[in-house]
Amino acid sequence: MQKLYGITELYSSKDPVVDIVAVHGLNGHALKTWTTESSQSSWLSDEEMLPKVVRNARILTWGYDANVTALLGSTSSDRILQHAHTLVAQLEADRSIEGASKRPIIFICHSLGGIIVKRVIKPTPPDKQPAHTKIRTSKHIAHLHSIFVSTHSVLFLGTPHHGSDVAKLAGMAHRIAATMMPKKILDTDDQLLNALRAGSETLQNITDQFAPLMKNLRVYFFWEQEKTDLGYTRDYVRCDRESLGESSLFLRHRLLYFVLISNPPSSAVALHPHHKMDVNSLQPLLPSPSPQTECPKPDPSDEIPCPTQVVHESSAAPLLDDTERAGIPAPHTLMCKFSHERSPGYRTLVAALLRYAREAPDAIETRWKKAGERLDGMRREEAEELMWKG
Repeated sequence: MQKLYGITELYSSKDPVVDIVAVHGLNGHALKTWTTESSQSSWLSDEEMLPKVVRNARILTWGYDANVTALLGSTSSDRILQHAHTLVAQLEADRSIEGASKRPIIFICHSLGGIIVKRVIKPTPPDKQPAHTKIRTSKHIAHLHSIFVSTHSVLFLGTPHHGSDVAKLAGMAHRIAATMMPKKILDTDDQLLNALRAGSETLQNITDQFAPLMKNLRVYFFWEQEKTDLGYTRDYVRCDRESLGESSLFLRHRLLYFVLISNPPSSAVALHPHHKMDVNSLQPLLPSPSPQTECPKPDPSDEIPCPTQVVHESSAAPLLDDTERAGIPAPHTLMCKFSHERSPGYRTLVAALLRYAREAPDAIETRWKKAGERLDGMRREEAEELMWKG
């Protein structure tokens, strides 16, 4: 499917009172992420699914470059903050053209998309402001503040609020592969993966600064209940220099562990299925010639089991006051795809959307009144300050 960036309208009722905005995740796509392969239909736009239940909504999807593969293909040149800036600017522009700048917003986020949305609407100190906060209320860019004020609720599907071990695995493969392949072929973005690693400082900062805002939002956390088969196999090879130095390996969709006698006990190399690698390049990594013995297997703590949960429940659905949480009986990439109205997890998610869509208009109208009063007060203070300086 062709790449699709920016805001795309999937459905609109005659007189919508709420905007539902879907934001895909890592390696996702604005349409494909929400579309089942069997029916090639998206539950966001199929008139027998979400539009049938939430009848008074405009449904949008936002696409961005989040293609982070271990080896080949382009990677997002932006970081989480730049993605957030772009989402705010494009969504505000679309809503302004539609005459809907004060319409309530409900975000549906899968995986990385949830981190970007948290970055969009989280409060930040004035000296480190993102795309919306207090400085954004200055008269020249106050329009960007509308996304912050209008956001009523967020549904997080498999978002790694506390990182992901799979991101750690991919990052390791990235670094090793980068030493073996030409720069012009290998285009990776380690910084985006670093931000997703379990325990990442970036992730923790975003989570900590988003937390105070949740009292003003309706938040629903969903986690994956089925494991994901990463499609890797593991081969343990003899680690003597001679056997490796005289052969080359042709790797087909596998994660091949070269187990070395030296510490650390293992190094992981992930290669494109049709990429041939001359393992002579590995010789500098190997110890001196050793007897023809099988290498010990890596410490299990160094490995991520396949299949595995991409984002564990504790990361995807933290136990927080005044939030809702539920599991979806699907693996990570399929938890946001529903083929029919009885698909597992679908009715739970859509019932929440319906409830939030009913609550949002009154709640956001009240919030806009309060925001207007605050803005008027700030304008008066600015005018008085200028008068005193004059």
